[in-house]
Amino acid sequence: MKIRNRILYCFLIYSILFLLMKPVYSFENQPPVEIENNLLHGEVSPKSIINNKLEYLEDNTDEVVIPTKAEEIYGFIEVRLYDDSSLNPIEGAEVYLYNASWDFHMEGITDVNGFCNFTGLSVGEYDAIVDTRGFYYQSQYCYIDYLGEKETLDFYLFRLPLQNVRIISPSYSATIQGGQVLIEYEPLYDTDRINFLEIIVNDEFVYRDYMYFPGTNEVVVPVFSNGTKFIELIVEWYDNSYGMDYISVNSIDVIPISDLKEGDYLNYRINEYYTYENIDYHYIYDFNFTFNTWISPFEISTSLVYHHYSDSMEFELSEYWLIINVLNGFISDGNMWWLNYHFSFLSGLSCMEVTGSLPTIGEKVPYFNWDHIYTVNAFDTWNGLDVAILNRGDEIIYIDVNYGTFVYYERYYNDENNNIRIHYVTDTNIGPIIDSTSPSIDSSSTLNFEIGSLGNNINWTAYDNNPYNYTIYKDGVFLENGTWESGFMITTTLDGTSVSTHVYLLEVMDSFGNSASKIIIVNIEDTIPPAIDSPDDKLYEEGMTGNQIIWHPIDLTSNIFIVYRDGVFLRDGLWTVGEPIVVPIDGFSIGKHNLTIIVYDAGGNSVTDTVFVTVIVLVSEYRIYHSLLILLVMPLAQLIILIRKRRK
Repeated sequence: MKIRNRILYCFLIYSILFLLMKPVYSFENQPPVEIENNLLHGEVSPKSIINNKLEYLEDNTDEVVIPTKAEEIYGFIEVRLYDDSSLNPIEGAEVYLYNASWDFHMEGITDVNGFCNFTGLSVGEYDAIVDTRGFYYQSQYCYIDYLGEKETLDFYLFRLPLQNVRIISPSYSATIQGGQVLIEYEPLYDTDRINFLEIIVNDEFVYRDYMYFPGTNEVVVPVFSNGTKFIELIVEWYDNSYGMDYISVNSIDVIPISDLKEGDYLNYRINEYYTYENIDYHYIYDFNFTFNTWISPFEISTSLVYHHYSDSMEFELSEYWLIINVLNGFISDGNMWWLNYHFSFLSGLSCMEVTGSLPTIGEKVPYFNWDHIYTVNAFDTWNGLDVAILNRGDEIIYIDVNYGTFVYYERYYNDENNNIRIHYVTDTNIGPIIDSTSPSIDSSSTLNFEIGSLGNNINWTAYDNNPYNYTIYKDGVFLENGTWESGFMITTTLDGTSVSTHVYLLEVMDSFGNSASKIIIVNIEDTIPPAIDSPDDKLYEEGMTGNQIIWHPIDLTSNIFIVYRDGVFLRDGLWTVGEPIVVPIDGFSIGKHNLTIIVYDAGGNSVTDTVFVTVIVLVSEYRIYHSLLILLVMPLAQLIILIRKRRK
């Protein structure tokens, strides 16, 4: 027992000495580990903190290292991109990382050395796709086998041929007036597959315009000062090939296109009507802008309160800010999706308030996208305003010629549902105010009519300064549509309508997209009872067949009939307008019976008729003679019997 205790004591002492003599290293003096679960943009170093620790471990393999929590949990992937022909690294390439289920995981951009690093990866399979201008895209997959593993993917990308893009106008060194330069270009390669345009002015990126809805090969380039402008136009296709062309212009008279002041406001509405799977939808988008503070001589900070309504119920309420350049309407900054687009209310069209002259036929301006160009085709007076009418395909824009501000946009979608989108200004102090008042409708709320009466109509009278079209629905189903005039009746007929309670809905819309609706409840009644003939009474001999009574009811509607014999139910059924009711009467007992019918129409009205049916027994001549013979023989027989009795 003592020997065993001594052995355990010595083992404990030696263990403690061993632990005290062996050095232990940690990373307490190293920078903290940063595990990034989101995309890595811009400056992405191929040697992260975790990499540095791994290198340290490689150089100190004889030392015991306590791994950090990050190294125990995560793996990482290092991506390196090179030009296959020159072997130079590719900077600025986009790298997308997907997991084994092909769900997007994260993205990054290669640095000047062609490196991109993804961290925070769990064990599993990953697929990396690299995509950059002028090269075929490539993909590689790898597998993180254990936590803390590093995978390296080297890509060698093949160059695509440079495509040919030519700027047609303006001519080189042309003098251009104003802050918007219209460029016409010609891509000589697959014009239907253009992905986006990129504009660079004097070596500074201005905007990228994605070609979701390609138009003509025209684009407006915003410029921000007078002088020589070296404009670079880059066109990129979906296959990553691209082409470019350059032009130099001399910009003059680059002046504000609107005399905005701090505190000015503009309220703008989009009305959208469409039908999907026989269901009508109405969306309203309200944009309420307030021009707040000048942050530079030509840039004003603007706030936006955005409302989205779905069928009169508020779907979204958001607040945004943006910076607008009044030289051309360029949105230079903001926290909303309009960044780098054109603030379309400041059109840039020639106008009396800015340029001192009216626009001319053929003049062109952008709307929202810089490549969506609208052309002045006519002038007119519209709702009391002098406007220029601009077109682009099936789209129409009205711009006030005095202020140069947008006032109205309309587009009908060429489909079976006649979907429509309307944009217009509802309130502002920087230009004309547009009608935002909904139409009004006068009508009865309930109507009652007798079935079969003719010349009955529903009449609505609608009022508005700018009437446009109407639609009528019966019991939720489209009935008719058309145009209307203020103060005149909108009429639909009720002739031929079935007995029931019906709901008729009228929707009217004015030319600004304001709408109103009115429901009328129509009761089609049946208060007149049916008419019926009265057949002759019936008599038949017992045992005879084929006997029947036929009634001929008359009514606009039909329902059921009930027949009683001697007050007891006999039969019932449905009858049809214009057809007789036939009731068999064979098999009745000998005697006299009353047969009563009650006929109902769809309104519950009834008519009654009674027919008497007599069943008799017919006596033959033989039976009569036989009976007489019996009557004669019986007295004679009694006489003979009496005589015989007396003789005895």
